[in-house]
Amino acid sequence: MMVTWVTFWQTNSTMVEYGIDNRDTVAYGSETVFIDGGSEKRHLYIHRVKLTGLTPGQKYMYHCGSMEGGWSDLYTFTAMKDGTTWSPSFAAFGDMGNDNAQSLSRLQEDTQRGQYDFILHVGDFAYDM
Repeated sequence: MMVTWVTFWQTNSTMVEYGIDNRDTVAYGSETVFIDGGSEKRHLYIHRVKLTGLTPGQKYMYHCGSMEGGWSDLYTFTAMKDGTTWSPSFAAFGDMGNDNAQSLSRLQEDTQRGQYDFILHVGDFAYDM
């Protein structure tokens, strides 16, 4: 499982605290600078942390960040199931539109009901850069 997030500032550490009943496991990752192609040439920092040792089909809680930079909200995920006796359910989407993004609320509702094992965003979600 790879956790990725973006900050507007550089941090001293990139980490995720995660676990089943509490956040008792810590994983460290990397930070990469991204300079956008717009006229402002903003610097954004992309953080990536790989979570290992997960039990297939188990639900986990996690947050990401650091003691210095602060923590995200608490989130959950379910580790991918193991074996060949199941078929994943997924959604693929892209270009939600800037003015008429009607499908986003439906995707959110379906996701909150646990309908998907994973979601793939195929791009074009940057507006007004």
